[in-house]
Amino acid sequence: MYGQTGVQATGYNSNYNSMQATFNRRFSNGLQVLAAYTWSRYFDETSNLEDSAANFPGINPFDPRDMYAPSQNDAPQRFVVSYTYTLPIYKLTGRWKKLTDNWNLSGIYTLQSGNPVPVFDLFAHTLTCDDNGYSFYACPDRANWTGTPLKRGDPRAPGNLWVANASAALAPGAPGTGVGTAPRNPFYGPGINYGDMALEKSIYFTESKYLQLRLETFNTFNHANFANPATPGFTNEDASAINAATFGQIFSVRPISTNGDGRVLQLGAKFYF
Repeated sequence: MYGQTGVQATGYNSNYNSMQATFNRRFSNGLQVLAAYTWSRYFDETSNLEDSAANFPGINPFDPRDMYAPSQNDAPQRFVVSYTYTLPIYKLTGRWKKLTDNWNLSGIYTLQSGNPVPVFDLFAHTLTCDDNGYSFYACPDRANWTGTPLKRGDPRAPGNLWVANASAALAPGAPGTGVGTAPRNPFYGPGINYGDMALEKSIYFTESKYLQLRLETFNTFNHANFANPATPGFTNEDASAINAATFGQIFSVRPISTNGDGRVLQLGAKFYF
């Protein structure tokens, strides 16, 4: 008895285009700012090795081009700004001078569009997949557009719905009727709104030896950065089915630098010599 033969090939296409702009204010009068903005689109036919059933719809073996859609990594807009500012605190003289000298405020802030959310059928309605050779990979079955536009929900409201009318806008097709009219990634999840800040005070003993005290905040403004909605297999036997009330519901936040927690503060000290 022989097992299945695995094949790896660079047989699919991706396409990335972007406009990138940078603003750089070099350190002057106590202020330095670096800002970068990217407006882009990233499309591909598959976004991961093998397109396993755990995460994504598989490639349509009869028409790979039919899977061409926004990549799982597509983030159409991204803006990042970092800054350092020497605070213009009124400076005392004499022995009190060290209290008001060398205060700095620094930080970085990120705003980014969300990433696409795949919607696919785990029950193989196209009858493309079978138990004899293709079932190791996810079927390419996708939803059908009904003509009703998707409506954005409020994940902070009861129900935590990101898509408020999924069952009205997306529907599974009849068995054997094709892979669906909606793209494999028909809508985008929540974006990123995240900033860190630090207040620093340096106390110099000599030119090369000084103590730096730091108050650091992560997710300074305590903004909830939601993760994508639950895995949306639209005919799955769990709560993520399109006709279930929890389809498009958000259950978690993004694990950014604070592992998804809210605002985090910490104190630190460094001695330079």
